[in-house]
Amino acid sequence: MTVVGHQAVDPLWCEEYGYGLGDPTGIFVLKYRSAGALEFGDTRQDFLHQLYWSPDGMLSTLDGPNARFIGANEAFWVHRAMSHHVRAGGNQTVYRLCLREVPAGINDLSVGPVSVDTEAARLIQAIARPGYGEQAALAARGSIMAGLASSQPGFIRERASGAGYARAVARELTHDPGTDCRLDEWAAELHVSPKTLQRDFQREFDMSYTQWRTKLRLQAAQVLLESQPVSKVAARVGYASPSAFISAFAKEFGRTPGGRRSAQASADSEAPPYRTSDPGGRGQQDRDRDLTVDDVPRLPHTVRVIHEALRLCPPAAIVTRMTMRDTVVDGFRIPQGTNAMVGIYTLHRDPELWDQPERFDPDRFAPENSAGRDRWQYLPFRGGPRTCIGDHFAMLEATLGLASIVRTADITALNSEFPIDVPFTTTAAGPIPARLVTRRPVTA
Repeated sequence: MTVVGHQAVDPLWCEEYGYGLGDPTGIFVLKYRSAGALEFGDTRQDFLHQLYWSPDGMLSTLDGPNARFIGANEAFWVHRAMSHHVRAGGNQTVYRLCLREVPAGINDLSVGPVSVDTEAARLIQAIARPGYGEQAALAARGSIMAGLASSQPGFIRERASGAGYARAVARELTHDPGTDCRLDEWAAELHVSPKTLQRDFQREFDMSYTQWRTKLRLQAAQVLLESQPVSKVAARVGYASPSAFISAFAKEFGRTPGGRRSAQASADSEAPPYRTSDPGGRGQQDRDRDLTVDDVPRLPHTVRVIHEALRLCPPAAIVTRMTMRDTVVDGFRIPQGTNAMVGIYTLHRDPELWDQPERFDPDRFAPENSAGRDRWQYLPFRGGPRTCIGDHFAMLEATLGLASIVRTADITALNSEFPIDVPFTTTAAGPIPARLVTRRPVTA
């Protein structure tokens, strides 16, 4: 018996775990990881029921005329012999469970979203790891089956920490992020006041309805961006114009939608990929080696990323210099021997020198955009005869270090804030929450 399905982009890896195969009470789990969009297109499995679930992103699903998104608290259930289409965004892990029995809680459901309780989610991930015993996995299968239920308001409300109203709205919004339904309209449908619903969003998600909806829309957009134009994605997730969508995306993720794609592509194409468990073949020796100094010329995008990071967070926010002769600055006379302070942090964010200076845009350091730039406009290592003696080594080390990391892992900031402190050098004011996910399995 085989499990078939077309994938638009080959996954970085696919692991399989089978327990009790051949028995109706068995379970077969496929675990996928992809750098780009992962697509199960126009699939129909006539022998097995299937459940698609991703713990770290949204799924875009289609069954007949019904198009919807599925969030991390839900999965997409497909009864055998039902055609369907499932798509995940880049840098997501997708679990595909294959069963011969239908969970009791969704016995009447042919295709559609199902709720996944916390224990079921934990066990799905647990049995999709090496070394999990068969008997323990079969026992876990029973708990997973029991943890699945039709996504009805009552089921969601049982698991809500607030009154359940925010969860009910969140479920509907997740399925259709593009809806223009306002907070007061949702409240009217639930027969509560807008204030009550807003409080429940704050209690349940620690943010307002508007903030939660914005984050949801941008998460949904990431599933679609690699296959659809920005204008179409913007309309699908509820933005009135592409420019409004691009602005929101850049504010949330620190890059434009197009910049996201180029960064991911360059991470894979600029340098030899990290070693994998694949058998030998053409280019295997190159794939297995670590990066060296000789690879730096092949890493132009990585270098631009580091330059942009140093522009926004220069190691020294302020430096002092003594004037060697009388001079005039902006109409003010500065006598010889004066201690002058140079605000590098301010210089790097001056709107007269930089277009949209608060935006993270590595392409501003592309050769065509750097031509004609004043040499004193960008001073991460200071300048002149007292420039930092280790600047070349620092750039070399940072380039190889960053490139080595992004070959094996995806790092995503969990919010758009990056508070800065300057006790002596420029540092983060506190921990910066981020999610790190392995892109390729590492072998010894």
